[in-house]
Amino acid sequence: MRGVEFQQSAEAGLTVFRPRNLLNAIPPILLFVAMPVLAVVSNPHQWGGRIVILVGCGLIPFLLPKLTTALKPFQLTLTANDGTVRVDGEPLESARVESRVLMTFLTRQTKCYSLSLWVMFTDGESRTVELGRFRTMLEVSNAAGTIEGFLLGNAVKSSPASSSSVR
Repeated sequence: MRGVEFQQSAEAGLTVFRPRNLLNAIPPILLFVAMPVLAVVSNPHQWGGRIVILVGCGLIPFLLPKLTTALKPFQLTLTANDGTVRVDGEPLESARVESRVLMTFLTRQTKCYSLSLWVMFTDGESRTVELGRFRTMLEVSNAAGTIEGFLLGNAVKSSPASSSSVR
């Protein structure tokens, strides 16, 4: 499981840690540097320079999340005590581990697999947290099994979203 580490302390806690990935930060940084240089070189008073500036401004919403994900380490702590499972200190009502297949934009081929944890807290708030991306189905299955094993071992309700409406 490249990039994601699981640390289980006895039976009471599970920590999911994803360190910074500086290699994933290089393309957004290069684009942030290249856009102003291209705008100056192509003369911003001409149509070509204006188009470069508009494209650069349009790329910012796509580049900033990639840059912050790559530069910011991620840590999630699951703890179990007194029959209650907590995520970073907040008590859970239910949880579900989800894996997704991420496809390339044009060719629609499998690029990687994403693993996320959907949690509902006792106050009714729900949140989805992406735990990591994996190259193979085996890696994502092992990671999902680690988290599901912890949740099942500590009796957190986990049910499909469609079954909650059927009674």
